[in-house]
Amino acid sequence: MLDQVGVAAGYGMWVVLSQYSGETGGMAAFGGSGVWKPGGAAEVRLGGEVSEWAYATIAS
Repeated sequence: MLDQVGVAAGYGMWVVLSQYSGETGGMAAFGGSGVWKPGGAAEVRLGGEVSEWAYATIAS
């Protein structure tokens, strides 16, 4: 994912990623959902807990 954040940052774009958290098929899922600002800095980043929520306001 970090490569995609870097590419988007180079174009001045926001990145929003939602990934499955918790367990699926008896295996742990990665999690790591978040929102990255243009430039690549994280606006919000989640771990792998099922109960986590992220909110971000994206304005130009």
